[in-house]
Amino acid sequence: MATIQKTRRTPLRSCVVCRQPSDKKTLLRVVRAPEKEGGGVSADPSGKANGRGAYVCASAECIDKAVKQKRFERALSASPLPPALAEELKALSAKVIELEVLTEKVMAAATSTGATAT
Repeated sequence: MATIQKTRRTPLRSCVVCRQPSDKKTLLRVVRAPEKEGGGVSADPSGKANGRGAYVCASAECIDKAVKQKRFERALSASPLPPALAEELKALSAKVIELEVLTEKVMAAATSTGATAT
């Protein structure tokens, strides 16, 4: 008896700058903690922190525009942002881009070995 695997849908979110929908995993999340927890704004690398979240593309252009145009303040109803937030997001974006490249390499290797095996 063969088992059927269900493929899970990945959640889509939109960048606060370019409004381009993308997989939740490929975007960076900025979160405003609930007021009872201090209400501070910070980057959320895990994507699971409590609070209101806003997403931005992992590109330096979108991060810069989001900070300059105060998109995070508007989306999170918060002010002011921590000064180091942009640099923290840029560091996280480098990690996200590196993971995407590694994933593409693994997928390419898996498909090439799968195609030659059949």
